[in-house]
Amino acid sequence: MSLPEPPHDEFARRIVAEHRGLVAWDKPAGLPSTGRTLTDPACAQARAMAWAGRMVWAVHQLDRDTSGLLLFATKKSALLRAQQALATRELQKIYLALVHGCPSQASLLIDAPLRKRSQQGRSVVDVHRSGKDAKTRVWRWASSPDGNYSLIAAELLTGRTHQLRAHLQHAGHPLLGETLYNSIPCALHPRQALHALGLFNHAGHDALPDEPLIAPLADDLVMLAGRLNIALPADNAQGWARAYRSMILG
Repeated sequence: MSLPEPPHDEFARRIVAEHRGLVAWDKPAGLPSTGRTLTDPACAQARAMAWAGRMVWAVHQLDRDTSGLLLFATKKSALLRAQQALATRELQKIYLALVHGCPSQASLLIDAPLRKRSQQGRSVVDVHRSGKDAKTRVWRWASSPDGNYSLIAAELLTGRTHQLRAHLQHAGHPLLGETLYNSIPCALHPRQALHALGLFNHAGHDALPDEPLIAPLADDLVMLAGRLNIALPADNAQGWARAYRSMILG
């Protein structure tokens, strides 16, 4: 009988790249980015610290059920440098999502303010004129033959809580597997079909290497796309980078 893989070994196996005090990691779904405390073992940050043997900071956050590229810093200077580059969008962060329906436009801007509110004891957001400014750019990448489902790419132009999930619902294209931001909870997949594809350094910022940092679409979402007959544009990091340049950069 094989023993479970130690958390620090799994962390090392899922490293995408290391660069000047930064570590790009392919986070699996079901794992929080950070815990309630630094000693909380059930989070990605704890695994990063066990691997590094020192303090490690999460540069940004991904929801527990969102898979994909998560950036850590092993130096405080690298943390501040990367966070500033993300805030100014010198580093472009792109998500992939499998959604209901087929967006009518190849590219669209969702410009809809979001407010926080409480729903059955938990914090959610919704589109409301009193909310904070929120903008999301969406690209239609591929659709099923019947037009019922699509793969989209998205960039958050602002950084609101649950922004992409709420904006996709508002646009009429909620995530597959979505149970919170959907009028009828979707049972097609056991988690929200959302994945952080990667970071792209168009400005040549020294926080990251010039080459894109890519976490290919998670295996469970690859299988979901196959079940729905959605043709994926790539199956590895290099392929996703080429597809990104073709679709989003033109």
